[in-house]
Amino acid sequence: MLSTEMKKELLENTWSPSATYDFAEDAKHLKRKFNYSWLETYSPWLAYSRHQKGAFCKYCTLFPPNPNSFRGVLGSFIIRPFCKFKDIHEHCKKHMETHFHKMALEAAKSFLGSVPVDLQLNKYSRGIIEENRKIITSIISCITFCGSHDLALRGKHYGEGILEDLYKLRIDAGDLVLKKHFEHGKKNASYRSIHIQNEIIATCGDVIKADIVKKVKEAEAYSVLADETADISGTEQLSIGLRYFDEEANEVQEMFVGFVELKGLDAKSIAYCIDEFLTKEDLNPADKCVGFGFDGCSTMSGKDGGVQAILRKKYTKALFFHCSSHKLNLVINDLNSLPEIRNTMGTTKDIINFFRESVLRRKLVPNIARLCETRWSEKHKTIRVFKENFPVILEALENLSREGNSATRKSAFQLHAAAFKYHFNAAHCWETTSSKQSPSRKPFRILEKIINNTILGLRYYIA
Repeated sequence: MLSTEMKKELLENTWSPSATYDFAEDAKHLKRKFNYSWLETYSPWLAYSRHQKGAFCKYCTLFPPNPNSFRGVLGSFIIRPFCKFKDIHEHCKKHMETHFHKMALEAAKSFLGSVPVDLQLNKYSRGIIEENRKIITSIISCITFCGSHDLALRGKHYGEGILEDLYKLRIDAGDLVLKKHFEHGKKNASYRSIHIQNEIIATCGDVIKADIVKKVKEAEAYSVLADETADISGTEQLSIGLRYFDEEANEVQEMFVGFVELKGLDAKSIAYCIDEFLTKEDLNPADKCVGFGFDGCSTMSGKDGGVQAILRKKYTKALFFHCSSHKLNLVINDLNSLPEIRNTMGTTKDIINFFRESVLRRKLVPNIARLCETRWSEKHKTIRVFKENFPVILEALENLSREGNSATRKSAFQLHAAAFKYHFNAAHCWETTSSKQSPSRKPFRILEKIINNTILGLRYYIA
């Protein structure tokens, strides 16, 4: 009982031995071996089976006669191979004259001439599948574009938002498949609902995660980075990242691989979640995991009962490293205990806000970004620009303290005085300046020295 596809494949692509095929090896137990020329003489119906070591009629095998209309027993060429090769010409001619062979030949021609209904249905189904794949490809490309550029997909109401505008842009650019789908496609299968969008995003995440995990498995070793966080609903989660060497990019990569919901905030629960994640992803942590990176709280970094201590008992090759970002944050907090650093940051922030609050005042100094409250690296960039333009800022403050309305003069005078007073006091702690320096450059040199020493202190502490 063969399927229609299998019958069609056997009729059109019947296996045939090559002219150099060793028939003698197949005929060790026979008196005579098969001859390759017989396949050409009795083509196209005669076929040779290398497994059964004999000849068959492919038409009669695939379209055998009906048992109810045939008297006798089916034998050679049909249900068993023909192996009496010394009499092959006689039996082949006799087989060709049989009624059932002629019926099988007509059945094969009819089968190949008119495509069966099931094949037509399969072809139609494949066409629909290909068309749907083109549609979903266009939709996925728009969603991934929004995701890769940090753009919100949906607007306030249905049919609004960046994603819908991307659909229109793609249609205007000549995407006829997407246009036809939106205009004439089924309304209950438009692939534009919120649930479909979330499912596509989740699928993309799974694909990216699988690619990262594959690269981690190929790496010689890796480290695990983890930290606790909470989502918008208040659910406690553990964010997990992997650090490994990517041979293709020839550099060390740090990749976020997902969140794990925490059932408890104690060390054992967190350690169990990390262990379960590594085991589930089949990352072979016992041999390849060489490091853990957590923050400095006792739950994570405790020497006896912390997460790192629990995991290191199981994964003996892994070492614990304090998170560099948390270490930097601790350094900054310690430095803020110094009045010089604390007052410098406060004064700098007030001066930047003073100029950015007014369009007219903003034109007096170069553009300086606000101090970032979450990223110290971004705050350092702002301080660097502030330091480079400090003489210009002091001159602008001095001019504004004599001009404008009373509120502007008051604020400018206070900020100008605070900058000078602070740096004169700080000079005794950080550096003695030459009396030959101009008044406008002396505070600038002092502030530059303070900031440079602060940065060097951060680097030394981290190292």
